[in-house]
Amino acid sequence: MTPWNTFHTLSRQWTLKLLIVAFVLSFTVLSVAPTQSAIAAPAPAPENHGYCAAWHYVSYGQTLSGIAAYYGVNYWHLANFNGISNPNYIYVGQRLCIPQGGGGGGGAGGGYYTVRYGDTLANIAYRNGVSVWHLAKINGIQNINYIYVGQQLRVW
Repeated sequence: MTPWNTFHTLSRQWTLKLLIVAFVLSFTVLSVAPTQSAIAAPAPAPENHGYCAAWHYVSYGQTLSGIAAYYGVNYWHLANFNGISNPNYIYVGQRLCIPQGGGGGGGAGGGYYTVRYGDTLANIAYRNGVSVWHLAKINGIQNINYIYVGQQLRVW
């Protein structure tokens, strides 16, 4: 698109959907992770307290969900375990601690999760890679719509 295009000329060449995407992208700031050659020093190790089954160094093109699937751990647990606040942003050369035991509810916590304000059984199940019915069954929950803040749930 150029500044002198009119809506009439654009409508003959572009669909409304493509115009909207082009408009949105023109204001989008893209964040590009540094390449391996741009990294001066390896990333500092996360606080793992000896619970790492393995260490993984991120390579070009890898995603956190792909790495989690490769090691058989939960995607959200891997992010939390490594202190990653935005799971969509990892970079080449980043060192990840792969937690022992498949990745339940939290590092040394042994597969338990404490319910927080705003949690639902569905979002807890999703974050831990299990079904709502599995959580209800292993925790003896009769009504899946009733959980409370501070409640300890077994997730694995």
